[in-house]
Amino acid sequence: MTNYNQKSVLIIGATGNLGLQLLRHTAKDSEIDEVHVMARTPSKLDAADLSLVTSIEKGNARDTNDIEHALRKTKANYVILATGNGKDVSKSDTREATGRALATALQKEEFSQ
Repeated sequence: MTNYNQKSVLIIGATGNLGLQLLRHTAKDSEIDEVHVMARTPSKLDAADLSLVTSIEKGNARDTNDIEHALRKTKANYVILATGNGKDVSKSDTREATGRALATALQKEEFSQ
């Protein structure tokens, strides 16, 4: 998170339905320089989607340490949280847990700018 002129995006949860749509849309945006993804199972990305990303970080979106690691490695200055239950629309704590993990990570001074 050092070059403010460069738009570098980290998509957390990039292998789900919403995450894939965001990945494909973000990668086409000419104002975005780098698209990084964090996913529990990066192998779910097919070759076409892999060609769109600058880097892939394997990690659990509920784990603050995994998020911090991805933020450090990618140096992304934008984060998109695209986690959920896939096609299951029943109540779940997935979004709340991943949101809390991201919020906790972003409270660290190294990520607050």
